[in-house]
Amino acid sequence: MVVATYRRRKSAEAGVIAEMAVARLAEREGPCPAGPLKVRTSSLLVMALDSSTASGASQPDVTASPAPTSRSLGSTATSIAADAAVVVAFVLMGRNNHDEGLTPASVLGVAAPFLIALCAAWVVMLLATRRTVATTGRTLSVQRLWPAGIALWVTTAVGGLVLRNLVFGDGTAASFVVVTCVVLGVGMLGWRAVWTAATRAR
Repeated sequence: MVVATYRRRKSAEAGVIAEMAVARLAEREGPCPAGPLKVRTSSLLVMALDSSTASGASQPDVTASPAPTSRSLGSTATSIAADAAVVVAFVLMGRNNHDEGLTPASVLGVAAPFLIALCAAWVVMLLATRRTVATTGRTLSVQRLWPAGIALWVTTAVGGLVLRNLVFGDGTAASFVVVTCVVLGVGMLGWRAVWTAATRAR
């Protein structure tokens, strides 16, 4: 629709320019028979419209970015929920293996730094996606392993460990760091790998 409007506007402008050129030509050369003038006018208009159409086709409108659809918003919300579920599942498995309580408060206390890091990572990802669409017209899929999956995983794992240590005052032993990175990586990249395979199989 944007391209069609752009072409119509260019065609109208070309028509006005052609009419002005014909008027100036008539003033300079003096009166002439109506037949040749009509032929000359028609020729100029055709040439102007052809050049306008060609220039419109070769100059796509890159200023207008596509508005997010309900489908894209739904897939983004699903992806955020899937990543959050991976974080919560990681905490539940860890506390269960250590025979610790699984009350909502205790689970949230452990998951909080990683959920905060995940939210921050998603904010940055959505801003980057919007910028990519506005500048290149291409959509950055948040379901892809690269770059979305890797970036979200690394930011969530590293950011969560830093917040856990510096803000929440909990331990970050080497074994815990390794397990955190592996489990979050398997979960956050795993469901994206399944999604990618299912999409390609369609």
